[in-house]
Amino acid sequence: MRIVFFDFETTGLNPDLDKIIEVGAVKSENGKILSSFSVVINQRIPLPPKISKITGLTDEEILRNGREEREVMNEFFEFIGNDPLVGHNAIYFDVPFIEKYLGMPIKNRVSDTLIISKFLLPGLRFHSLRRVASNFGIPWNENHRALEDAILAMNLWEKLKERAKTIDGDFIKNYIEKLYKNDFKILDAFYLFLEDL
Repeated sequence: MRIVFFDFETTGLNPDLDKIIEVGAVKSENGKILSSFSVVINQRIPLPPKISKITGLTDEEILRNGREEREVMNEFFEFIGNDPLVGHNAIYFDVPFIEKYLGMPIKNRVSDTLIISKFLLPGLRFHSLRRVASNFGIPWNENHRALEDAILAMNLWEKLKERAKTIDGDFIKNYIEKLYKNDFKILDAFYLFLEDL
């Protein structure tokens, strides 16, 4: 199955107030990268110091390499097409930024390695992307950069699939249908995951 793994770096956590400053994505099939997309966006505002520290991005880099948001987002939507999307905390973080930008719900199916990892690794206390990746021995960089995090989510997806294959697929399906019977976004996130096993 062809999937786009993606990540946004933003100026904060609130899609109503904050802005996307970097978009990273990889188009993948069976764990192999087919193409990638990585662009910094110049929002014409100074980066909060906390965000610079987390991402390693600087105002100078954004001024030098940043492009207009509309142009970048149009290219991103062209890149993803109708392919399903996967990210870590995508459903509750990245997708709301997309939907705020679009002014309507996204049409692509979406799955989320954060939600899947919480189900498959219930004994893990923290489920940040790097914490879960470390649990599987997946190497990662210190800075949160969008393309690196998209690739990390892809590698984590593959490890989560390996873990899920040790559990009966019907058990997973029946369990999540009871657990999330009224949350169609979460149900579809699991269905997409199970379809890719």
